[in-house]
Amino acid sequence: MLTGYYVYTEASSPRKRGDIAALITPLLVRKGPFGCIRFWYHMWGSGMGQLQVQINKVILWKKTGNQGNSWKEAAIPFQLHKLYYRVSSIYVL
Repeated sequence: MLTGYYVYTEASSPRKRGDIAALITPLLVRKGPFGCIRFWYHMWGSGMGQLQVQINKVILWKKTGNQGNSWKEAAIPFQLHKLYYRVSSIYVL
């Protein structure tokens, strides 16, 4: 059984096209040149927008539209060239 936390963002009314929800980490210090961001997401319905994961404002991963009525796991490997970095998860309706 998996445990953890989740964030819920409503994609239907009263939301409208162009609305944005963002989760942004504080500035993090690199502990090595490589990393991996792992999370689960659920994007079901005709009103789904786009979910992005960024590091230092560079898009590493994105999904758009209906992805089906099930939780899906994402694992995003990355390489860092800077000592400090910030991870952002952006949802655009």
